[in-house]
Amino acid sequence: MKGNATNVVRKAFNTNPLKGYVGDELLPGFGVLPANATDAQVQDFVIGSYQATLHPIGSVPMLPREDGGAVGPDLKVYGTSNVRVV
Repeated sequence: MKGNATNVVRKAFNTNPLKGYVGDELLPGFGVLPANATDAQVQDFVIGSYQATLHPIGSVPMLPREDGGAVGPDLKVYGTSNVRVV
């Protein structure tokens, strides 16, 4: 995890002009992961706190119905009378 994103983002947010627009870090926070954290410390934090997040929606293929599509070019769901995808 060399050059990890946590330290890159921290550095960017502590540099003008972003510094004036960004509030305090909420997660992980400097109390949990110090400003001078090594890549190994950041990696340990990420591994110890990572949780997969499910996204309960998905995409709908806009294809002809015979090709496995569920939505036509008018965004109307095949087999319905008044359901559209937006």
